[in-house]
Amino acid sequence: MAHSASTGATDALWACAALGVAYLAFVDWDSCVLGFSWFGTHSLDMTWNSMAWLRFSVADIFGSAAVCARYRASAAFPKSCFETLFSCTMVQFGGTTLTGLVLGQPPSWLSSNAAWPSLVLMWWLTFYCPGDLWYRFLRRAPGASVFVSMGTWLSFAHSVTSWGMDKALQADHPKARESVLLALLTGILSATGGGGLCDCLGLLDCTWSMKRTPAVLRIGNLTLVKAGICSTAYWILRDPHLMIASLGMPSALVAMSEASCRAAVGLLAFEMNCLGQMGMVSSVLQSLHLDVALTVRPSSATSPDTRTSHEKVS
Repeated sequence: MAHSASTGATDALWACAALGVAYLAFVDWDSCVLGFSWFGTHSLDMTWNSMAWLRFSVADIFGSAAVCARYRASAAFPKSCFETLFSCTMVQFGGTTLTGLVLGQPPSWLSSNAAWPSLVLMWWLTFYCPGDLWYRFLRRAPGASVFVSMGTWLSFAHSVTSWGMDKALQADHPKARESVLLALLTGILSATGGGGLCDCLGLLDCTWSMKRTPAVLRIGNLTLVKAGICSTAYWILRDPHLMIASLGMPSALVAMSEASCRAAVGLLAFEMNCLGQMGMVSSVLQSLHLDVALTVRPSSATSPDTRTSHEKVS
């Protein structure tokens, strides 16, 4: 009974958050656009003699806080400080690294003065904070993990938009800017690549190995689905290749500013994650038969040489 009551209270919290943010967006959309843009571009500067020596990205602080805390809770220890820092860096920035490799240009976090320092700050607080105060606060303080999760969802939306698809639309190579598939792919890669690399390389294990299926590809994991939905929605709203306009479809949505398009994707990601916490997204996908395991197996009479390619994959 206590567990059921706790689950009901948690679901009510997520429902209130989803409805509250949706209502705020309906009442004052311009403020939501400004707030989402501020979250993705603002940095906290540490100045000395009127010079900013250190900068910490607000969005990367939230994303790095969640990554480092989850890594510490899930990884097999002992590990050296260098291994934990490298692993957390790969999980946090692995997606944008893959995007940079696909586009043939430096990953955006390497050319930023605020991204990696934000990760290092959260890594130090998570593993080496005096008295372990920060990690204990995240684990035990009421609402702390919820607050970080909400910030992480907004960071996820920026991974799809400004750190993902926008990099393809503004790529150094002209052919990359013209590719619809590349635009959609970079939006998905930037949001999910870090977790995929973590699983492929076994960064949570005592010894790294490439023997594990990425969690984002497993049955029941909705991260890839949400990234695909957000990436597709952002492409439709922006219509960067003028494909929707060429079809003569209504251009009311296409006329939105880039900042409004990003904020709309941020709202979509936030709502999907709130509903996902209540299990509603998974239920919808199951009803649409989008999350069903393939169970086709060869019969005993089928020899290995005569199996079809589909059966071999299964």
